[in-house]
Amino acid sequence: MVIRLEHGGTVIEFDIKPMQEGRFQTLCAVVAAGLYVGLTISVTVLCGFPGLFSVTILTVIFAFMKLFDV
Repeated sequence: MVIRLEHGGTVIEFDIKPMQEGRFQTLCAVVAAGLYVGLTISVTVLCGFPGLFSVTILTVIFAFMKLFDV
């Protein structure tokens, strides 16, 4: 992949290899897990135990849906 930057009369080109697919998927999974933890903490702080209970139930429902391809 070539990245080309032009500013005024100066041109800079970078030739870089794209990230491996497995590494990209792992990075996306880590970011998604971090977002989920942040969401869970935020809902718990704002709503207390009922919010934590709701997030837990929804997580279980979505996990079963993904597991059984519903």
